[in-house]
Amino acid sequence: MRIFIAILVLVFGGCNANKNNQFPSKFNQILEKKPFTVVVTYSVDCPVSQLYTSVLKDISASLPKDSFQCILLKVNAQENWDIDMPGFLVIDTGALDIAKGIGMEVFPEVAVLNSTGTVLYKGAIDGRVKEIGNTHFKPLPNEKYLNNALTQIRKKQQIKMPSTISKGCFIEYNKKP
Repeated sequence: MRIFIAILVLVFGGCNANKNNQFPSKFNQILEKKPFTVVVTYSVDCPVSQLYTSVLKDISASLPKDSFQCILLKVNAQENWDIDMPGFLVIDTGALDIAKGIGMEVFPEVAVLNSTGTVLYKGAIDGRVKEIGNTHFKPLPNEKYLNNALTQIRKKQQIKMPSTISKGCFIEYNKKP
């Protein structure tokens, strides 16, 4: 029985390893450029992503450029991206692997990582999507999950809600672009 417990500790203890080791080296180099990176899965074919285009632009514009960078993951390589997202670096090569490494499952979903690839916040941008087909024009102030996490990071506070559930269009991991 002790051997079984020891094996479980070794196996599950390894799950806490730094996620940075799972990312392609080019992505690691991008992460190292700034203390914090906001990563967003985005799809021009997903109506929920389209709902958040202006919100994402506003968030990117509000962040201090000396300590934050923003990345859009173009997971579906087949999509024709004709969008203007100032302040965002678009990654398509390896985007599916990056999203999978972070544990992102839908469009749009956001993660805030530090320079070593540790996920500080992951989940919904805000609470305006209650369920698919049921959206609100503006989220309640306590439902501005990403903004709240970013404010807490900037104030060097502990993030009160480090994860939320994102609702949107599912990422298909079994289909390689």
